[in-house]
Amino acid sequence: MLDLYHEKWYHYRRKQEKGLRKEGLKMKKYELKFWRGNPQHINGGYETTRTVEVKNNKELEKRIKEYEKPVYGSMECIEVKEMQ
Repeated sequence: MLDLYHEKWYHYRRKQEKGLRKEGLKMKKYELKFWRGNPQHINGGYETTRTVEVKNNKELEKRIKEYEKPVYGSMECIEVKEMQ
């Protein structure tokens, strides 16, 4: 059985979820183009693209920084293009 605190929190979350469903999340799709540096390739690397769906620019920057930390080699963002 839920105590009073958890019951209030549960109803608060339910109201938030309903509000989000009504408004809909304004997600934007972006195509990110990266230069993937790899010394084992003849030309030193290659271009690769990633598609991300984010709510705002701050989250987009966060995603770009996550992609720029590969396990080996290097990855550098060249271009950001908003998709329709």
